[in-house]
This record gives sequence, C-alpha cells and structure tokens, in this order.
Amino acid sequence: MSELRCLTVDLRDVSFMDSTGVAFLVSLRRHMPAGTEIVVAHAAPIVHRVLELCGMDTVLDLAEAWDTPAGPPDRLDATG
Repeated sequence: MSELRCLTVDLRDVSFMDSTGVAFLVSLRRHMPAGTEIVVAHAAPIVHRVLELCGMDTVLDLAEAWDTPAGPPDRLDATG
C-alpha cells in the first residue's frame, strides 16, 4: 500500500480566514502521517498573510499561485 506523500489544499475560493480556518489546517497537519507534505495553493494575499502571521509557513508549504489549474504534476501524485 502506498503512503500519501503530498496533500494539496486549494484555497482558490477562500477570501477570508480566521482562527477556525487556521485551526483546521493545524488539525490537518497533526493527523497526516509524518513526512507528508501539505501544500496550500491559490491562497489570496490576505489569507497567505494570515497564515504567515500565525507561523503556518513553518509547517505548511505556502505555494505561490500556479500557472496551470492542475498545478505541478509532481505535487499532485500521491503515490509516487
């Protein structure tokens, strides 16, 4: 059985984030297997800033907006 290596959280439709959203991402990080990368993609500048201010940039990969809707292929392949 293959292990999840990367999980992408697409925040394209999120225009506001408060402590509830941050708490969800913290919980997500805690429940993922060790070594699993969590990429936060398409975050609006204000959401990106909230995550930085909360220190989430040290535990999550705050990706810049991707050029393609699907994102980079190596980030989406959970099997390998």
